[in-house]
Amino acid sequence: ISRNSPDVEVTELQAPVIFMNVDLMAKASCVEFHHGSSAKFSMPTVIAGIGANANLEYTKICTDGEAGRHLSTSFFYQDRDSSLRVNRAHLSENWIREDIHIFLQDSGACCSLSSFAYLGGAQHSDLHSWIYHQVPDTQSKQLHKAVLDDRSRGVFNGAIRSEPNAQRSASEQLAKSLLLS
Repeated sequence: ISRNSPDVEVTELQAPVIFMNVDLMAKASCVEFHHGSSAKFSMPTVIAGIGANANLEYTKICTDGEAGRHLSTSFFYQDRDSSLRVNRAHLSENWIREDIHIFLQDSGACCSLSSFAYLGGAQHSDLHSWIYHQVPDTQSKQLHKAVLDDRSRGVFNGAIRSEPNAQRSASEQLAKSLLLS
């Protein structure tokens, strides 16, 4: 999915909505790439359903210009024995905030969320993740890394919610940052 074109005029707002349905036992990969945006403000939304025994690998890369603002929200809904891998990279972005919601709705569902941000100057990257273990026997892993230079700021807020009946759910979360200045 690309929204970059040299013939596009500068706009105030771009708000694409991406719907994905990975059906029963299917396997899919998706790359969302934001580069050199013509918008001053970008608000993409992703809504994805992952069916039973299905697998989705979703990668998001943001390399928008220095002047843009990027605010995105993603919702992933997982069924029995499904697998989700979310990879994200923020490079050369002025200001970005991303909210990711993952709902593990049936047993055997597992997800992995990995992110990397490389920031300098006065850039700001803000990631908020919510993983909801709604049933027993689900798994989640999160790994967040950032390299920050100059006056840049990196924010990570991760929440894992296990419902009272979600017995035997396993979850891991790790965040590491390297400050260069």
